[in-house]
Amino acid sequence: MKQFKLSLAIAALTAAGFAGSAAAATATDQFEVRITINETCNVLTATDILFDPATPTAGTVDKTGTISVQCTNGTDYTLELDGGDAGDTAARRMTRDGGSETIAYQLYQPGGFTTVWGSGGQAVTGIGAGLGGAYQVDHTVNARATLVGNEPAGSYADDVTVTLTF
Repeated sequence: MKQFKLSLAIAALTAAGFAGSAAAATATDQFEVRITINETCNVLTATDILFDPATPTAGTVDKTGTISVQCTNGTDYTLELDGGDAGDTAARRMTRDGGSETIAYQLYQPGGFTTVWGSGGQAVTGIGAGLGGAYQVDHTVNARATLVGNEPAGSYADDVTVTLTF
């Protein structure tokens, strides 16, 4: 009798399972996965340009520096350099610490000492390669100081501002 009740219970459960399967329904929906990448740029470094100590003889002294940027891949950007304390890219000058004496200098775009690096039509342009160390874009700043030969001993300096527009 126990076995008959057990068989009857199993049969009832099995029938209930089949009945439940036949009555089951499904519903579906979709959702979107999205991300927006913003354009961004950063000036990572702008190295100081430190001319080697010089004897005051007439002539020019050259040195280079680097401006490193990172921008979102494909982002167009412009790098401008102001005229320093003189406020004029055509008349840049370093002033002696504690004095008023100056030494004229100029900053040039990458590729030599032919095209002045300033603002507007004198700016350097580029296209971002991405963010992160592997995507850094370096721009060489060529600097040329012009000595006339009668400069007083001392340290001469100027502060130039880099502007990155994207």
